Amino acid sequence: MPSYVHSMKSRTVKTCKKCLVVKPLTDFTLRKEGCYRGTCKACLNSYYRDLSKNPARKAARKAYVANHRDLMNRSNAKYRAANKEKASAALKARRNSVPGMQAAHNAVTRAVQSGLLERQACQTCGHKKAHAHHPDYSKPLEVVWLCPLHHKAAHATAH
Repeated sequence: MPSYVHSMKSRTVKTCKKCLVVKPLTDFTLRKEGCYRGTCKACLNSYYRDLSKNPARKAARKAYVANHRDLMNRSNAKYRAANKEKASAALKARRNSVPGMQAAHNAVTRAVQSGLLERQACQTCGHKKAHAHHPDYSKPLEVVWLCPLHHKAAHATAH
C-alpha cells in the first residue's frame, strides 16, 4: 500500500486544492485506492455543474447518448438488477411525487390495450415512436402524443 494512504488515515482535516479551505475529511471523496481527492465535494460539484452548462459539452453528451443508446440501456438494466431495492424505492418515490400520475398512466395503458385509445405519431415532429403525455393527470385519457425528445421538452417547460 502506498505510504500516502497510511499517512491519510491519521489525519482528520485536509486543505482543498481549489478553494484552499481546510475542511474535515468527510468533505472529500474517498477514491478506490484508499486516498482522498484533492478537491472538496463542494468544489467538485461546482465544477461539474459549470461543465454541464457548457453548450459544447451538452452537444457532445447528446451525441454520445444518441450513439450509445443500447449500451446505456444495458448499463441501466444491469444497475437496476444489482440494486433492486434502491431502484424500486426511487421508482416508488417518483410515482408518489405527483398525485394521479400512476393512475393516468395505467388508464392509458389499459385503453391502448383494449383499443379504446390508439397510439399516434408525435404531434410536433411526426416521429412514429411517441409517448402519451398528460397535460392534466385529472383527465387520464386526454393525452398529447409526443416523441421522447418533445415529451422531455414538454415536462421541462411545465416545471
